[in-house]
Amino acid sequence: MNYLWLFLQTQGNGTQPPPSGPLNLLISFFPIIAIFLIMYLFLIRPQSKRAKEHQKLLESITPGMEVVTSSGIHGRVKGVKGSNNEILILEIADGVKIDVDRAAISRVKTMEGRTS
Repeated sequence: MNYLWLFLQTQGNGTQPPPSGPLNLLISFFPIIAIFLIMYLFLIRPQSKRAKEHQKLLESITPGMEVVTSSGIHGRVKGVKGSNNEILILEIADGVKIDVDRAAISRVKTMEGRTS
């Protein structure tokens, strides 16, 4: 380490102090700013975009749609209940109906004959 320091001191005339000021401060924080920008672009933004799309999907569920819950239960929506329509009534077999929270739906299998 001492050799590196000696090498760096001998480079240049040694009479000028290193530059200081706002530009030097910005340059020293640039790697940290770049890391946060990369994290935002590759992690945070896509995740929030997916969350918005999933929320739109949950709001668009109507009776007759075939859905899959987050636990893997497949069924057809027969109705909704609750004060804010937050509970879905799923028919998972002939005559077998269960109440499922709307937030538990992970995807919609079909929408009026189309797959998604």
